[in-house]
Order: sequence, then C-alpha cells, then structure tokens
Amino acid sequence: METPTPPPKPEKDGSSSVDASRPFRSVREAVAIFDERVLVFGTLKKLEAGLEETRAELKLLKEREYATEIALASLNAEVHMNMSKLAAAEAAAAKKAAESTRAAGFERKRKEDLLKEEERRRELTIRMDDFPTLAQILDLGGSEEGSFRGKKERKVMKKKPIVPLVGDFFFKKKGSSNSTLNTILSILLKIPLIL
Repeated sequence: METPTPPPKPEKDGSSSVDASRPFRSVREAVAIFDERVLVFGTLKKLEAGLEETRAELKLLKEREYATEIALASLNAEVHMNMSKLAAAEAAAAKKAAESTRAAGFERKRKEDLLKEEERRRELTIRMDDFPTLAQILDLGGSEEGSFRGKKERKVMKKKPIVPLVGDFFFKKKGSSNSTLNTILSILLKIPLIL
C-alpha cells in the first residue's frame, strides 16, 4: 500500500491557495485510509473509555485512601489515649504500692518502737524492784531491815577494853611529837562512839 504524500506547504506570501490535488489515487486507497481511521477511532474510543474508567477508579481509591487515613489517625489517637490511661494506671498502682510499702514500714517501725518501749519498761520495773518503796523509806520507826538503807546489816564493831588502850598510850616509846599525835589519833579512832 502506498503512503499518501503530504500536500505541499503553502508559501507564506500572504495569499491563500487552494489544494487542487486529488485526495486519493484510487478507491481502495480511500477505503484503506478511512478504514484505518475508523479502526483507530474505535481503538481511541476504547482507550478513552478505559481512561475514564481508570480515572473514576483512581478517584474512588483516593477517597478510600482519605477515609483510611482518617480511620488510621483516629485509631492512632485512640491508641495513644489508651497508652496514656495505661501509664496513668501503672503510675497509680506504683504510687499505691509505694504508699503501702511506706505504710507497712511505718507500721513495722511503730511496732518495733512499741516493743522497745515495752522492753525498757520491763527493765525499769526490774530495776525498781531492787529499790525501796516510798512506804519503806518513810518507815522511820521500823526495824533496821526495812529501812531505806537497804537490806545490808550494820557491821557490829568489836568493843575493846579501855585498860589496854590507856596502857598503850602511856607506855609507848618516846619519840617525836608527830608519832605521839599519830598514836593518840589511832587510839581515839579505835574507841567506839556510843550514842
């Protein structure tokens, strides 16, 4: 099949010219060219219809994508909100556990303090048993055993006869006045005082 030759370009001289050439050489050529144009137009129409369908699908997909983005954003916000609630609940649980631990520590400390105080009172009571009571202290006319001096017995001093003391006084060696004074003092100290 022959390719039609393009018509010559008009010259730019400002005048118009009419193309008087024959458009087709034969009928076959015209049918072939118009048939190709019809086929091309049919294909072009199919492509345009496919393009319009694709555009409609693209628009629908964009709308769905937008709706999906909105749903994803709302789900993300809900996840963050739930995470913050969970964190707040964990913080509250940790605070409660710390307070209960602190309260248990205070309770344990209070019990230890009570036990120490009770032990101190027991020791004080035991020590006070050794001390005389107020009635024993005020009992001045009572026996010596019940006096406030305690249960110690008074040491009984040995009574010495007065004659040997006088003999010691006169028959000692004569020496310095210091030795005489010492002797006199020792003798006087040996004499029990009788009240």
